[in-house]
Amino acid sequence: MSQSKVGDPEFQARVVELLQNATMPVSVDYIAHNLSVSWTTARAILFELSMKDRIKAQKTSKSWIFWMPESESEGVRKKALQVEANCVLRKKRDPAPSSML
Repeated sequence: MSQSKVGDPEFQARVVELLQNATMPVSVDYIAHNLSVSWTTARAILFELSMKDRIKAQKTSKSWIFWMPESESEGVRKKALQVEANCVLRKKRDPAPSSML
């Protein structure tokens, strides 16, 4: 007898973990493949999590994509890393004149 994964908190946690580790929004196919469930089951779980505001969803021209909502602290951290990267690039591009060394 097969037990439904839709509504199962432990399985939902696995979906959330997979989304947290993703570097970009993912498709229903991605979740289905990585968790070895049918496309229909993956879609149902993703929509359920989206309705509970645990994940974000967006309709594309082809299908749907899903991702984790960005927390405020993650947004601040990403902005800090971007500023740091820009400073490093600027230093490489505009080195200090030798008279200043």
